[in-house]
Amino acid sequence: MIQRSRINILYLEQSKRATEWVQNTLKEQLERHFSLKHILTLKEGLEAIDKNSFDLVLSELMLDDSSGIDTFLALKERSTNLPIVIFTSVDDNELALTTVRQGAQDYLIKGKTDQFALARSINYAIERQQLQDKIRTRTLKDELTGLYNQRGFHALAHEYAALAERTKRSMLILFIDLDGLKKINDTLGHSEGDHAIVAASAVLERTFRATDLIARLGGDEFAALLMETEDQTEELVRDRLQAMLTRHNTQKRRDYDLKMSIGFSRFEPGSSRPIQELLKEADEAMYQDKRKRKAVRKD
Repeated sequence: MIQRSRINILYLEQSKRATEWVQNTLKEQLERHFSLKHILTLKEGLEAIDKNSFDLVLSELMLDDSSGIDTFLALKERSTNLPIVIFTSVDDNELALTTVRQGAQDYLIKGKTDQFALARSINYAIERQQLQDKIRTRTLKDELTGLYNQRGFHALAHEYAALAERTKRSMLILFIDLDGLKKINDTLGHSEGDHAIVAASAVLERTFRATDLIARLGGDEFAALLMETEDQTEELVRDRLQAMLTRHNTQKRRDYDLKMSIGFSRFEPGSSRPIQELLKEADEAMYQDKRKRKAVRKD
């Protein structure tokens, strides 16, 4: 059963008769309170998704400004984690199968769907999405730090790259190494080493924006992917990270200071270079940074 006391639904439909039927059905059949935001066009629907928090999208495929599978794909692209139920006049088995394979939670035909079936589909769609989100989080997150793991980073980095291509924006790819972790493990124990890794992840989360992609790749290695803006240049990012490290080391006095080496690479729209190649380039730059800092300490 749905745990939330209120369900927020976005409904894309141009038929007044269908809208009234859906409204009455939800009043009679849903066991939770709901709000139904009715939108007439795909353009307005996409704007509503950007501005509001919904639990589900219910949509006709045939709208004035979009039709068929294109309607669903546009909604899916804009609302990756939102369950989408198609409720349409298009009775097409091939289209229904394609839509479900592409990620729709259900495909219902007007005139062939009763009130109980619609309400059940909405309930199950939200529950399935919640379950899928839990599974996805477990498989893509690092258990120690709560950051994305290596698998999660590569999965989401491709989505970021697609967005960068569409918006014609560059991205910074960072490879970050927590210096001295082996020494901490050897002298203070692996429990303290784990504490250092968790502390390092907290520093990175305070350094970067909530919309940036941060991951622990494994051991003492981290990665970040940043959409470049005026405050996201290499120099400013390096300075901001160092300031956060200094603040942490001043406030959290231990037998060691957190130190990090960092390397950058850049994704440019239109480039055919894969994320894995750019990450390797950032890794090589990180080692150059590490060697340079070691040389300075020796002097």
